[in-house]
Amino acid sequence: LDSFWSYVQLLPSLSPSTIWRLAFDLVFYVMSHLYEDPRLYLGLIDIETLCRRSATLDDFKTELRGKLISLSQQIRDTSNSVIDPVGYVTSFIDTNYHRDLGLELLSSLVGMNSNYFCTLFRKKTGRSLVQYLQQTRIDKARYYLADSSLRIVDVALEVGFNDDKYFHKIFKKVTGMTPTQYRSELY
Repeated sequence: LDSFWSYVQLLPSLSPSTIWRLAFDLVFYVMSHLYEDPRLYLGLIDIETLCRRSATLDDFKTELRGKLISLSQQIRDTSNSVIDPVGYVTSFIDTNYHRDLGLELLSSLVGMNSNYFCTLFRKKTGRSLVQYLQQTRIDKARYYLADSSLRIVDVALEVGFNDDKYFHKIFKKVTGMTPTQYRSELY
């Protein structure tokens, strides 16, 4: 990390986006040496937020070092022993619902085969992992729909749906009404 920062400080006038990209590359490099598939863990560190929050490059360095240490410990703890894998994944979904969350990623967070984890999840919660993720996203969408300045397509994107038609379909399936109908009932 120190060698990386020495290199960064030699570069002339870096923009925030360049610093973010370099930091992202550093995190990917570190994680690729620690874990088989580092792409699974990159979403856990929000480097862009660290960039915005840090007043100086030294502040950013300190924050990033802390995040890397914390992330490494969290991953080590998770892969060694997850007392409640379903609770861990539901908590992860609750804070990362807006990201691209697939079954493989979610089951790998607790070191389980995706088929086995999906069966365990349904047994513990009474619903599928996909249903839980959809319900979480729709619950968040309801909150955003209360803001009439947001377009429905933007709400869909904000809660993790990349296709607004699919968002409409799932919203209606979960709530019994379209997002437009839901919004009109609020006002």
